[in-house]
Amino acid sequence: MKIVKCIFLELIVFLYLFSFSFSENFLRSVAIFDTTQRNGESDGSEFSLEHALKVAGIPYILTKDVREAIKHAIVISSSYINNSTLKKEERSTLIKYVLNGGVFVVPNLTDIEFYPVFGIISEQRTNNRYSMIWNTDSLDSSLKWFDHPNEKTISLGRNTNAGVIYTRGYLINGPTPIAFFDDGTVAITKNSYGKGYTYAIGFSFIDLILRNQLNRDFNAQRTYSNGFEPTSDTIFLFIRGLYESHVPFAVWKHTSPYTSKATLIMTHDTCSSSSIAMEYLQKISEWEYQNGILATYNVVTHYFKDYLDKDYYTPYIDIYRSLVQKGFSIGSHSVGHFPDFDNEIIFPEGSPGNTQENYKPYFNGQKTIGGSVYGEIETSQSILIRDLSYPVRIFRSGYLLFNDKQINVMDALGYNYDSSMSANDVLTNFPYQCKYDRSFSGIISNIYEIPMTISDAGMTADNYSDKVSNWLEVINANANNGAPTTLLIHPNRDYKLSAEELLINQLPLDIIILDMDSFGDYWRKREDFKFISEVKRNKMKITILNDTIDESISIIVNDGRLLKDIKVTKKDGKPIKFNIADWVEKNDIIIYGFSE
Repeated sequence: MKIVKCIFLELIVFLYLFSFSFSENFLRSVAIFDTTQRNGESDGSEFSLEHALKVAGIPYILTKDVREAIKHAIVISSSYINNSTLKKEERSTLIKYVLNGGVFVVPNLTDIEFYPVFGIISEQRTNNRYSMIWNTDSLDSSLKWFDHPNEKTISLGRNTNAGVIYTRGYLINGPTPIAFFDDGTVAITKNSYGKGYTYAIGFSFIDLILRNQLNRDFNAQRTYSNGFEPTSDTIFLFIRGLYESHVPFAVWKHTSPYTSKATLIMTHDTCSSSSIAMEYLQKISEWEYQNGILATYNVVTHYFKDYLDKDYYTPYIDIYRSLVQKGFSIGSHSVGHFPDFDNEIIFPEGSPGNTQENYKPYFNGQKTIGGSVYGEIETSQSILIRDLSYPVRIFRSGYLLFNDKQINVMDALGYNYDSSMSANDVLTNFPYQCKYDRSFSGIISNIYEIPMTISDAGMTADNYSDKVSNWLEVINANANNGAPTTLLIHPNRDYKLSAEELLINQLPLDIIILDMDSFGDYWRKREDFKFISEVKRNKMKITILNDTIDESISIIVNDGRLLKDIKVTKKDGKPIKFNIADWVEKNDIIIYGFSE
């Protein structure tokens, strides 16, 4: 009987491997072929594609050398390829690579020498396409992640604009359309060529990733908050799906700690001045403490009286100290919670050296006088560190107003995380590294944006249960992608606690709840985690390249149950212990709990 089972398993594996174009001559990773310098572009395109691969959790390298790129199973060009991008011998090398089983992906392809390889007849460029529809009817395995209407159709810009991003629609002969634009033209093609495949993409990575992060997206968001907006996320998931389609037993980094399906990040903004609001804050924090819920409290240090309000920080310092004692994390929510913080004329960058004694801003009923970005972010941080003895690393601006200089200032002051953007507004639910000056060519900072997804906006005593139902819909939609959801609840009404209790009671058990510091630190460790994998004779070896391994990191192995054996080692060959559990799809596994 064991012999029969073994033969049956080997037959299944043979049929499984037969469905792939993958050649064992290739490394099981992706090469970003960086063409930006050749095309005279800034690093925005390369930054965007690298971010996509980081989120997807796929092992990759970055190279400008075609000969290095073709060692890998999949080559993705970071930027467009036209008739002058490549040398003749480089073009020939890439064509041979595809013929021998490689997968080549190019955005904005206009090099006519490549057209037969991609199955393209011609292309048309315009800036009046407003949406893209993934062709899930094709049943192509690269689209396996798309099951929600807002994933199947994504927004490229609001149709009230005269023009949005430039896209290329392809006229094809033979390839499978992977996506269409709203005018019916083909947005993404998949072509079988020799033993390999090619994909032509009719947009630039910078336009669907970095542009959205910078919130310069032609108002592409379909909702501002309390909705599910995965436009950029579909690009990450498509690239992962493409990798899973072409690399057997694909291995990729999970996007939530341990074996959790996804993460709910709990945050509260303390921007209410009444004493009764502080009583509600204490009730919420005590309930969270008793139930073991981690949360971040973003504190406004409004230490003066102006047109907006009185001093509503100083009288409550002891309450904020109690939050730290209970194990909650503390972030800055600015000094003044001013309504014009995003105006760079009223709030210039300023300079360091601000303290409670010398920073004296006030709102006069029309605008803020004496404010600066340094003043808001530096002074609030120093006050909270002084009074609460807590290392403040998080900033969220009042009203989620974003000043173009705030990332520059936060980076200089040693912050790690910003949460001043709405996930719906920036069209992504995953964290991303911010750029200075909110500029395409800005310096890459050490600050990660963890955007706010859902909130208590518009909540009343009569509708809070409906709000919770809405929250759960968004959380579950994100969880299906492994994406985090950041919740903002202002602790200023009794029904806010009722809403949080109702949410937690209905939250799926496989959703982990973390504060922002904890999730942000996890995400950094995840990005730093490096591995390679190899499969020989149905046995997998995973080599972890880091000297130390964080216990929260986990990885997924597609169809891992079909493998005879899995070993995990350090780069020096020493074995690493690990645990295995079944994952979402049949035969998939999650590997976790790494230890030496």
